[in-house]
Amino acid sequence: MSLTPVPASSFRVALIYPTIKEATGGCSPPYALLGLATVLRDAGIGVRLFDIDAFKGDRAALVHAVVAYDPSLLGLPVFYNTYDDTAATLRELRKAEVSCPIVLGGPEVTADPETVHADFPDVPYVLAGESEWTLRTLAERLRAQQDTDDIPGLGFQKGASWVMNCVAPFTGLDQVPYPDRGLLGEAYTQGTYWRLGQRGTTDIIVSSRGCPFACRFCFKVTRKTSLRPSASIHAEIEHIRSLGTRNIMFQDDLFVSSLKRVKAVLDPIDPGWGIHFKVRARVDTINDDICAYLVSKGVTGVAVGFESGSDRMLSLMGKKTTVATNYRAMEIMQRHGLKVFADIFFMYPGEDMETAKETIDFIFRSKPTYVNWGMFIPLPGTPITQELQAKGLIKGRFGVGQRPRVIYDYLTDSQRVELNQYITSNMRRYNASLRHVVLPNLVDIVTTAGPRQYHILRDLYWKRYRPQWLSTLRRKSLCS
Repeated sequence: MSLTPVPASSFRVALIYPTIKEATGGCSPPYALLGLATVLRDAGIGVRLFDIDAFKGDRAALVHAVVAYDPSLLGLPVFYNTYDDTAATLRELRKAEVSCPIVLGGPEVTADPETVHADFPDVPYVLAGESEWTLRTLAERLRAQQDTDDIPGLGFQKGASWVMNCVAPFTGLDQVPYPDRGLLGEAYTQGTYWRLGQRGTTDIIVSSRGCPFACRFCFKVTRKTSLRPSASIHAEIEHIRSLGTRNIMFQDDLFVSSLKRVKAVLDPIDPGWGIHFKVRARVDTINDDICAYLVSKGVTGVAVGFESGSDRMLSLMGKKTTVATNYRAMEIMQRHGLKVFADIFFMYPGEDMETAKETIDFIFRSKPTYVNWGMFIPLPGTPITQELQAKGLIKGRFGVGQRPRVIYDYLTDSQRVELNQYITSNMRRYNASLRHVVLPNLVDIVTTAGPRQYHILRDLYWKRYRPQWLSTLRRKSLCS
């Protein structure tokens, strides 16, 4: 018996971002989902993107909108920190009697599809790897009611068995269209996407995928770098400019790879456009020529993965950099007037009080604009996580209602608690520093951000850090 294909006009895909991204520092658009939606739209497939931030975090309102759309296929991403939100969204959709097929994708599916399937056993499909073309193929096959079993990277239940197809090699970014912001037009109009210290909307661009370096804590789909054609990037910048946006963050794993690549992307940029760019770099790709060029093209800030101020920890991490290189890069960027947003994390296996003190000393000596800091996260599929699992030094895993716990067998419980307290108190002390962090950023925010962000400043600085500032002033008064 032949199957009757679903009419193209009645087949609709709903892509859902279920986790609130808005935080003190701002809110970014769901760039990857927006790209997937653009590919589906260009293939003549009905598609709508539902970002929970556009619903001001109201999951019930998001679910109501999805139900009204009446999709034929639902797609949601799974990240290490979104399991619970994905599960909560799916529960609400089932309560609303949404019964269409569901596909899960994202880095957790690529790293560990069997675990994702175990947490979501009633979801019929998972899709691993770069999925622009495979998601389109899945939607086209389902619309035509054709067999889907041979789609690369697709995981599915077949009888009593779980089948996981091999991921096809990624063919590059030459044919991938840039994300069309019109698919989230209302969210952009409402000013959903912003960054603290920047007036109006802040958007993001990814001009490449992959990273050739082998840091042991980082998960990559591939180490092979794939570059988008410069013409596509320039068209995307023009698209963003046409919407009135003047703040753009390049979210590549490594944007500043060489002066040649940076020029290929930024050469057509006219500083008179008034666009403020923020980019990502490694410390060993920073030099005077690159920084001077970045400033000339409107780049105001650089996010850099310093990771640690200890040579021993940098070696354990596989960073292939040194503390001396960290200091050198910081000095060059600051000399050129660039804001430096330092990425630092602690408690990578091997961390102790000595290495933590070295990192704290590096931060207070080098004085970055702001430190984005955190504790080590054992991401699935990374070399260090695999090593810890083999040694029995991780208990549990990421999943619905659970997180893994790293066992630091070289530290006693009291040493670990003391170390955590030392790190937390000193990092809060640095980011609350009136002279080096608060006042410079406050002046910048007040002069550029506008009134909508003032309440964030009040909550971030005044309520959180006022007791610390008053205590410091009292100590200085007593000493004098």
